[in-house]
Amino acid sequence: MFKFFLSRYKAILKREKFIFFRVNAADTIPVLSSYLTNCCPKFGKYFTNGIVKLFFGNHLFLRWSYRKQNRTILQSTSSGPVLVIADLNIGDAINIQVACQTLKQLFPKREVHYVINRKAYSLIAPNPDIDIVFPVFSGKAIPTQRDVERLKKITTESVYSLIFNFCPFFETKTLNGCARPVLNHYPLSMSIAYDELKTQDVNHLRKKIFLYLTHLFPEDAAKNHVQIKNVEVFLDENSISLALDFLKNVGYYGKKGIVLFNPDATSPYTKLPLNKQVEMVQELLDGGVRYLLISSGFVFTGVEKDILNQLSISETKKCVIVPKEFSLNTYAALLDQCDAYISNDTGPLHLAASQKKDKQGNLLRNKTAIFSIFGATPARIYAYDSENSMFYPAPQDAPSHVFFSNSICRNITCINKLSKRCSTARCFDGLEPHDIANEIIMYLKNKVWN
Repeated sequence: MFKFFLSRYKAILKREKFIFFRVNAADTIPVLSSYLTNCCPKFGKYFTNGIVKLFFGNHLFLRWSYRKQNRTILQSTSSGPVLVIADLNIGDAINIQVACQTLKQLFPKREVHYVINRKAYSLIAPNPDIDIVFPVFSGKAIPTQRDVERLKKITTESVYSLIFNFCPFFETKTLNGCARPVLNHYPLSMSIAYDELKTQDVNHLRKKIFLYLTHLFPEDAAKNHVQIKNVEVFLDENSISLALDFLKNVGYYGKKGIVLFNPDATSPYTKLPLNKQVEMVQELLDGGVRYLLISSGFVFTGVEKDILNQLSISETKKCVIVPKEFSLNTYAALLDQCDAYISNDTGPLHLAASQKKDKQGNLLRNKTAIFSIFGATPARIYAYDSENSMFYPAPQDAPSHVFFSNSICRNITCINKLSKRCSTARCFDGLEPHDIANEIIMYLKNKVWN
């Protein structure tokens, strides 16, 4: 949700365009920062961060926003269910479960309902902290009219004591006909901006959601001893069986050191360049990796084949492409069977960095080491690292590690990749494939192969 907070408002739903040709009015900040960093990379970085720090990361504005929401809470006298509206993507649906888990602890006697992306429904529906899950969002970059109408129907047909909206595409006005108090994500987004630019604290979305809600209800948090919980996904028996059958068919079942690499991403600003992907894969294979799974590309279609085409025959024999037809649940089950996972895309990363359970709530393997590669996206907000105190660890019985570039122009508006217009992508400058591969090989040598 924070990725659009700095730039996308109701104008994006109305498709209002002006200022620049083919540029939405709501995209002005990241577009201007792109032009500025194109010509003056360092100056553009510090100038853009300074502007955001002055307004969106301002502690006075943050306190005012919290006070406004406290007044909204006081208007609610109902003890009815609570509704949580997630952002549009699958990764958002997984992460924002933290809000449901925290609210269930804050208000044990109230039902918690959750609006999410349709594709994530089967992964999340069995969560015992969520009473009703509504699969609403289609997964498009912006909400469709059908998404909006379905959401309005949910909010008007039920009597909610509070509605927590974590989607920046919706305002209170969007939910017209809803007479219940709506708490938008503004204090949360401001808090993330503040910590990203002014502190060295853990700034991960999961922790920030927990802190946001416990800050709003400090007495209930103290009384009920509220604690942050691990984010969970629930896998059905059929998906687990399909993943195991696939490993058996390719000869990987029961092998040590299985590595799954996801080369796909949603933007060229978050996708490790192909030459660096190929070099990393070659370094892994030369370093002893014998069982390498490569995910199929959905946005960058055919990226997995592009990688294989640049490998030698002996190298390609150690690689297997994961079928594109795999469901999200089967992919999650396959991921749980791997010893290491590499991704430069945050959606699958959040799936990997969630605790896997079966539909009965029994823990699965959960021993996947997670290695994430970050370009434009601010790593502290979405990445996982079990050794760096500035990052949030993934809930796996294995380490997590993040690699991020030292790009001279990256600034906080880079979080909105869809609106960037950078002529020269410096997002992965300074990231060496050898360093990434060496870290993964060292882990496998010390913790898996031996």
